[in-house]
Amino acid sequence: MKKVIKSNLISNSNMTLFMLCMISMALVMSIMPAALAEEGSDSEDIELDQATLDEIAELESVSDAEELEDIMEDVDETELDEDAISKRLKMKDSELEKYKKARQSIGEKQYKQYILNKQLRQRIMVAGIVSDAIIKHVENSGADTSELEEIQEKIEEIGSSIEEENMTIEQFIAKLGEVKALTRQFKEKVHELVPEEELDELEQEIEQEKEQHREKIKEAENNANHARELYNTLQLNKGLDKINKEIVAMKHNNTKLLALAERFHALHQLKAQFLGQNATKENVLQFREQWKERLQEYKDERFETKLKNERVELATEAKHIIEAIKEARANGEETSDLVSQLKELRSAIKGINSNKVNESSMSAKAAEIRSMIRNMNEDKKISEMIERIREQHADRINELKNRLEQIRNSNSADGNNNVSSDDNSPGNSSAPEDGNKKNGGAAE
Repeated sequence: MKKVIKSNLISNSNMTLFMLCMISMALVMSIMPAALAEEGSDSEDIELDQATLDEIAELESVSDAEELEDIMEDVDETELDEDAISKRLKMKDSELEKYKKARQSIGEKQYKQYILNKQLRQRIMVAGIVSDAIIKHVENSGADTSELEEIQEKIEEIGSSIEEENMTIEQFIAKLGEVKALTRQFKEKVHELVPEEELDELEQEIEQEKEQHREKIKEAENNANHARELYNTLQLNKGLDKINKEIVAMKHNNTKLLALAERFHALHQLKAQFLGQNATKENVLQFREQWKERLQEYKDERFETKLKNERVELATEAKHIIEAIKEARANGEETSDLVSQLKELRSAIKGINSNKVNESSMSAKAAEIRSMIRNMNEDKKISEMIERIREQHADRINELKNRLEQIRNSNSADGNNNVSSDDNSPGNSSAPEDGNKKNGGAAE
């Protein structure tokens, strides 16, 4: 009988041990789905690529204060005051007043045409002085000058008819065509009337005539040139001022300028090198040629700078998500859905480059990526998702723990019922050591 009781006790003990193992396995299995899911995720690299990390490091190393201080030197140099520019050009007050009046009456867009009209009138005036010298030479040679005088008169009439402030581009082109045709007729007639051997002499007489009217010619040239230079300088400075405001706004928005600052300086240096006191005819031509090239370089670099700043800003947001995923993984939680979304996010961020987007589509693309980030941070908030997973795991674990406690209590009760007639059972710590001997006959 003793052996039977002992065998029953051992069997109950094994059963309890077996049940404990099963409960433990259930606890492990309750957590295993997340662990298994993470095993697949852990095998994937969720980090940002090295090029993106390098860009983040590059922008983080830039001092906003130093960049802003650097560009402000050129920003402060841009001049938009008409009076100050006119003084530097040595314009007469009367010229400046006429310039202001013309600009106000015909508007900024039409003012360029005003300068062209003024230049045409000035050139017709100089052509009149030259034709006077030629007619005098032909007249002194005894030839008939009536045809030359008739052509000259027609050209002068065109000059007198020019209303600098009102003549349109269409009228300008028409009058310019008439002047060219009349000038060509005049030259052809001169070649008929003046022998080739007298041409050198005629050239000298023309220069003498121009010298006699040097002040008149100089004043007319200055009037036209000053108006042109004032207009061009203001237009250039307005263009630079627009760029200045744009680049200062970028700095105030915490944009890292990087190489764009160099392009910005290059534009201002070009102006200092070829214009102002150095504004010779050759320098102005060089300025025009190089300005277009430098300006395009600035625009290209501006776009690349905006792209890089966008990429880094979005990549920094992605880094925060990556850290959250790592934390979730460390806690053994399910992140496969987030990892899948992260893949799409990283790919989209790399797509913010000049090969895939342009100025017009850049903002839309960036907004689309920010929407993806919001979906991960808000619609599927990482912290809330992690908390839900933790709560679900906690509920499952508590349920299994309760079941384990019930099994333990049940086994304990069954064990007591089996040995209730035997006060000296092994489960009774107070049983005397010789208890088996007293009951030996019964056991046998």
